[in-house]
Amino acid sequence: MRHVTGWNRALLLLAAAWTLSCGGSSPTAPTQQSTTPSVVIPSAVTVSGQLSFATAGGTSQLTAKATYADGSSRDVTSGCTWQSSNVAIVTVSQTGLLTARGAGTTWITATYDGRAGYAAAAVRALDLPAEIPLVPALLVGSWRNVDPATGGITQADVRADSGAFAVRLWGACLPTACDWGEETTPFSDGDDGLLSITWRWSFAVSSVEIRLLKDGRLEVWCHTHFTDTSGRQDYDFVDYLRKFE
Repeated sequence: MRHVTGWNRALLLLAAAWTLSCGGSSPTAPTQQSTTPSVVIPSAVTVSGQLSFATAGGTSQLTAKATYADGSSRDVTSGCTWQSSNVAIVTVSQTGLLTARGAGTTWITATYDGRAGYAAAAVRALDLPAEIPLVPALLVGSWRNVDPATGGITQADVRADSGAFAVRLWGACLPTACDWGEETTPFSDGDDGLLSITWRWSFAVSSVEIRLLKDGRLEVWCHTHFTDTSGRQDYDFVDYLRKFE
């Protein structure tokens, strides 16, 4: 019997290691890293263009701008998915062309890379003015919006106060409507069939026009201008109310 000396044992171990490294097994392939680029989501999408119309039939080309966290921005009008919340008021094509269809206010949505931008579109019913002076007998009372789902004015209360109309408005809020407070304007302001009243807050100014239409509805048109540093866009809306008996 052969005896394996310490030297021979070392040679045998070295030979075995050589066999394993050179031919005993296949080398492991390197792991490949994914090269799929990550999608950068905009921090905001802003919709701009003409969004207020004196009557149905007008058109406007809207634009959408995406803003990113690094401060950069770019026009994404052609890449957005456009949508109108109420096509009876306005429609919008997938190129951003808006068309006024009927009186009221609705929301336009432009969605790009998972981020949505919103803008209010308003169309007035200028074909239905009553064209009569606004006197207390016509206006005094409580008026409720004909659309219970409105995002604008939900209620208007009008009373006579020492030769002036005192108008109190409520706007849509959650969980209950927001009380705008009461503002006054002289009876004479309604001689031309239109009341113009302004509400002022620390962050915005809302200029409101009130008219009575031939069908007995009260039209409330509002333009809101933001005076704070939030960067929010000015917007218009129009609502239609009927006297609540």
